[in-house]
Amino acid sequence: MAFTFKPHSMRNHTVDREGRRIYTVRYTATTDLPEVEGPVACRLAYDAQYPVGMGFTYYGDTDAGATRTRDFTVTPWRQADAGAASKWYVDATFDTGDNKNCSTDSFEGEPWTHPWSRSKQNIRVMKPVEVDKDGNALQNTAGDPFNPPFELEYIESQLILTGNMQTLDVNAWASYEDKGGAVNNATIGSFATRTLRVVELAWNEAFYGTCINYFQVRAVFAFNGETHDLPIEHWGREAFDAPGGNKQPSLGRVTRQPLDANGVMVPDAPLPREPHKESKRILQELAYPPPGIPAGLFTF
Repeated sequence: MAFTFKPHSMRNHTVDREGRRIYTVRYTATTDLPEVEGPVACRLAYDAQYPVGMGFTYYGDTDAGATRTRDFTVTPWRQADAGAASKWYVDATFDTGDNKNCSTDSFEGEPWTHPWSRSKQNIRVMKPVEVDKDGNALQNTAGDPFNPPFELEYIESQLILTGNMQTLDVNAWASYEDKGGAVNNATIGSFATRTLRVVELAWNEAFYGTCINYFQVRAVFAFNGETHDLPIEHWGREAFDAPGGNKQPSLGRVTRQPLDANGVMVPDAPLPREPHKESKRILQELAYPPPGIPAGLFTF
């Protein structure tokens, strides 16, 4: 079989609205195959000479980086005489691919190959306030804490990740949502140990192409720079009279009183009377990220 295939000319070079550069290049092909088989032969020759992923370097434009063909058209160059060789124009259209296209609404190909999206949101929550900005206890003039304590509106930051996954370990994800949401058991990216907590791991099954299923997922994590450990202040209406001694009511006081590390009531003087403080690790600690979520999304 006689066959030749070579570039002819650059037909077109444009930039679409998403920033992708699109090239149309014309090739010429000559074959002694019957005319009905010519287009198939041209496509086979094209794929062999310019395989997907090799990059587009026509006319020395090595920066184009095209890795796939968007369109491929074979048209007669001239009508061949009976028994003569068939000649064809082959127009191949390239683009620079998703790696050059950063428009989040225009990615092509399998959904699970598309990049993930990140966002941050803040929610406001009411929390009790028992100390001022310097750590001093909020107390009345008699040295007693306010009961009930004052509340103040706080901001809680949340990291939201959305993307597509080809497969999903549903049971593993459920374990991360169990018992209040797991925290990270080690540093991940920009976040220190136990500073991230799972708020939500949601998924929706979708279909692509010929009924190929995949999962659209949304993962939400609460961020606390001081860890998600539970801060505890020790107060009580009963106290030991001495370390390891007998428990007794707090001298008839109506309000709860600050206790030291031994369960003994903190004496009235000196002020401020502050209770013993500690942090408890309450939430389960699991390896981050949850299965299927790219670890690189946790770095800023």
